[in-house]
Amino acid sequence: MHIMIELPRLTGSKCRLPCLKTLEILNSTADATWPVELETPALETYVVRRHVGNIRVFHKDVGTVKHLRINAAVQLSDFPMLQVLQLEQGVETTAILSQLELREDLCPELWCIEQINHLNINKSATHSRMLSSRSIQLLGVEELRGLEGVFSDLGEMLKIPLKFTHVKEAIKKTEELLANALRILEQAQRIVTCLQTDLAERRTALCPEQRLNMDVLALIFESCAQENPLTLLTIARVSRRWRTTVLSMPKAWSHLPLEASIHPRALQLFVDRSHPLPIHVVHPYVPAEVLLELDGIADRLHCASLSKCVSHSLPARFPQLERLFIGDKSFVYREDLNSSRFPRLRHFVYDSELMPSVFACGSPSQLPPLETLSVHITVRPEWHLLLDGCKDTLVSLRIHATMRISLTERKYQLPHLKTLEICNTNGGTWALKLESPVLETYIVQSDSNTSLHTDLGTVKHLRTNSTPQLHNYPMLQVLQLEGEADVFDVISQLGTYGICFDLERIEQRCSARTIDPDEVTSRLEAITSRPVRYSAVNEFSYLGVLLDSEIGQ
Repeated sequence: MHIMIELPRLTGSKCRLPCLKTLEILNSTADATWPVELETPALETYVVRRHVGNIRVFHKDVGTVKHLRINAAVQLSDFPMLQVLQLEQGVETTAILSQLELREDLCPELWCIEQINHLNINKSATHSRMLSSRSIQLLGVEELRGLEGVFSDLGEMLKIPLKFTHVKEAIKKTEELLANALRILEQAQRIVTCLQTDLAERRTALCPEQRLNMDVLALIFESCAQENPLTLLTIARVSRRWRTTVLSMPKAWSHLPLEASIHPRALQLFVDRSHPLPIHVVHPYVPAEVLLELDGIADRLHCASLSKCVSHSLPARFPQLERLFIGDKSFVYREDLNSSRFPRLRHFVYDSELMPSVFACGSPSQLPPLETLSVHITVRPEWHLLLDGCKDTLVSLRIHATMRISLTERKYQLPHLKTLEICNTNGGTWALKLESPVLETYIVQSDSNTSLHTDLGTVKHLRTNSTPQLHNYPMLQVLQLEGEADVFDVISQLGTYGICFDLERIEQRCSARTIDPDEVTSRLEAITSRPVRYSAVNEFSYLGVLLDSEIGQ
């Protein structure tokens, strides 16, 4: 809608023009007043020509004006959205520039000022710098174009006769228009990018995971880290919210993904993001040099699995280490395994069959007060010094003998031992005598029928690969059979001697020999009045025994 009003021809009134976009006012007398109060919420183009002696403001609702043409002084603060300003003859350009210089936030979208009959506009150095910093074009023209022609068709301009002076002028004008068009295009591109980002975030808000609070997400991410720590790197790339959450969880980053293909920088990233919490090494066999090259890791290791290491090459102290798994091809010297170097070490698995002769050096009292010990019996006798040094504090003991050896008989009293696992596949004699007054869980694997441990009166959980003599287990509650163990022989013992009154469950791992569970159950019901549950399983239920795979948990 376009309105052109010539004063004085109107009577006083109020009017709202909701769709008006262009307003032009002509005033030809010095004493004319503005009798109409207009509301123009959509006004974009405003042209006003006042008599030289009239200083009254004719229209006040100019907050949305983008294009202004005027023949008198103007207060730019009334036009916050102004983009193009056209000044007719008689308007002082210096006054306009001074307003822009005084207030940097004035007309932030203004990019073009045109003035008639000022082909060579004199600007101060300060004004020039201000115009350059705000990317405002100041143009002197012979004739003001129509406001719709600020971005006129370049094809019309290129119709200028190809004279040298005209071509230079056309090039200059085209360059100016191109610079302005590129500026507007850049602004539009920024707006499009912001809108696309906002739209993506709003669509993401509809995802089910957005309904989860930060605490629930943290629990899920910690669980993922324990299964595979490398998933944290993927989680951190999903969304801004997930990245913020996972980076605020040092506990999740405390499990190091020590794999052959991982870069040392990625390992250092886990070390840094888990600060200051203790670090857990979850890979069962890690070359020591790969792990210990990381900055600051020795002071924060909580549990570690190392292979191909020599104890002399390890750092001087591990103040936080509680669980240590020594893998294949490693040498641990007795003088290096002491309380000053490992003050908090409580669980130690020595899975290497190599044991240096100098392990015998040192006093047993130098060992940390171990609660868990797992060791290979080797051809050398020095291994028993480990047991000498921690027999008074041991809670779990695992002994694995894979070589045919004959040892001098040794006796040990283990007053706190609750879990004992013995694996004797060497066929040799067993000369180790243990006293275990509070033993509850006993696991035995043997190639011979000889008894490897005799202090069994307190055992509640038994796992064996041979048929046990039940009269040795008066407090037995759970019996797990595998290998050549005969469940029917067990049932016969229960019926003949009336023993194991606390027995609740018998489990048998599936083997090549097929056993009918219904037949076993019916025989149990026939010989005893108490309920004893029988089940054939692929994997035994957990007995609370420390296994190799659990040392890092």
